[in-house]
Amino acid sequence: MDAGSLADSWRFQRDTPAYVVPYAKNPQGLGISADDPGTSADAATLRAALAAARRG
Repeated sequence: MDAGSLADSWRFQRDTPAYVVPYAKNPQGLGISADDPGTSADAATLRAALAAARRG
């Protein structure tokens, strides 16, 4: 999926909703266990996460 221009790349950097969380099988358990094998995120989920990003 095209996530936008280089100028918008901050939307999927660390500490934004699109960074890791959409791919975690158990997002609430991130950091608790390294046993989460992950899952696929569909385009709608990723678009929503990118749109929810706020510049820090």
